[in-house]
Amino acid sequence: MRNLLILGIILNLLACKNSNQNGFTVDVNVKGDYTGYLYLITTKKLDSSLVINGKSKFSGSVDFPTRAGLITDTVSGYDRDFYLENTEIQMEITVTKKEFYDGPSDWIIIEKIKGTKTSKLRKEFEK
Repeated sequence: MRNLLILGIILNLLACKNSNQNGFTVDVNVKGDYTGYLYLITTKKLDSSLVINGKSKFSGSVDFPTRAGLITDTVSGYDRDFYLENTEIQMEITVTKKEFYDGPSDWIIIEKIKGTKTSKLRKEFEK
């Protein structure tokens, strides 16, 4: 029994290590006429990607599912955050203008997310 427990722990550690080595890619399809940079933000990281022909892409790795958001290169905000996982993630977003106290700002609406366990859980919860 003890050997079986140790084997289970080792297999779990190896599975975590292998998933971390693969990393993530986030393919973003941007609806609308937004041009400029998108920024992927987490508590520890900021990454940028230029939107070209309505497409943007980020890549990297995380040690565990990590909360993230997208903003533009001007004053902006987003309707919800999402979780980065070491998988291939597909997103569809819309960038619109929204009035705030200081004037118009870019507002990012996440229309769809595919490819993460957390997005599946969120979708099930929202149903």
